[in-house]
Amino acid sequence: MQTLKTFVPDDGAKAIMAGIPGARFTPGMVVGFDGTDAVGPEAAGAVMVLHMTAIDEAATQLFFRRTNELKTVLPATPGFIRMFSLFDGLSGYAVSFWRTAEEALAFGHDPAHRAVMREFYEKPFQYSQFVGVWSAHTVRRRHIFCAECGTSNDAPATGCSRCGTELLDVFKQQAAAVAAESNGQAH
Repeated sequence: MQTLKTFVPDDGAKAIMAGIPGARFTPGMVVGFDGTDAVGPEAAGAVMVLHMTAIDEAATQLFFRRTNELKTVLPATPGFIRMFSLFDGLSGYAVSFWRTAEEALAFGHDPAHRAVMREFYEKPFQYSQFVGVWSAHTVRRRHIFCAECGTSNDAPATGCSRCGTELLDVFKQQAAAVAAESNGQAH
């Protein structure tokens, strides 16, 4: 049985990246969470990108609290697939995947979201902000490569189409871990 893992780039990979003019290595964390469907990015018909910058610590902490409160409702929001957020240098980003652009835009019209936006415009808690929604132009299949025979299998798939080896789907595993956590079980 294979195990999905995360690996940090080695020194050789980091050196290549460091050779790109203007490359940034930003300390911090990447936060991600999923909707209720255990699907990959191939299910997304739209992507929403939020960008922000900050100049005031107290205002930024308020931004984090207000947006995190909104994020708590996202997993159950119709059409929401997943979101991750991170800082790249001085720029904060949140990137979310949606089944349709209409569902992404509907979230922006939700009363809870509108209340946070009203509060923001009354007393800004970001220095700058941008949000955009893009509809998918080309959506390709996601492939899972069998660790035993190397066959490319179209996701979702539970077994290799050539040799039958069990295939691991990261999105199904993450959903199972969340369900186990919700039920008070260890991962």
